[in-house]
Amino acid sequence: MPREISYKNPIKSYTKEDENAIHQALNATKTYDLHDCEVQNLSGGQRQRVWIVMTLAQDTDIIFFDHPTTYLDLLIKLNEERGKTIAMVLHDLNLAARYADLLSGYS
Repeated sequence: MPREISYKNPIKSYTKEDENAIHQALNATKTYDLHDCEVQNLSGGQRQRVWIVMTLAQDTDIIFFDHPTTYLDLLIKLNEERGKTIAMVLHDLNLAARYADLLSGYS
């Protein structure tokens, strides 16, 4: 797991709340086994899960994804269990229809 949270100033030290947020995100995404790994050494799928961890650790109400291709079921779980609003760009209409509560398109 990267040593910095993207919204944190790298000069400031972590708080207990930061550590708790990271551990909760690791547990929610079942990625605790990756917490000591360098991001550049992870597979593409592992990286995507770790990016979700970093996003969750920020504890935002709305999460934006650009063309997520895997772990869509995890994103739905975050919406249902944690009340996160998930906004994503998808070009696959079948995936969009399967996972979205609301579809919007532009031409």
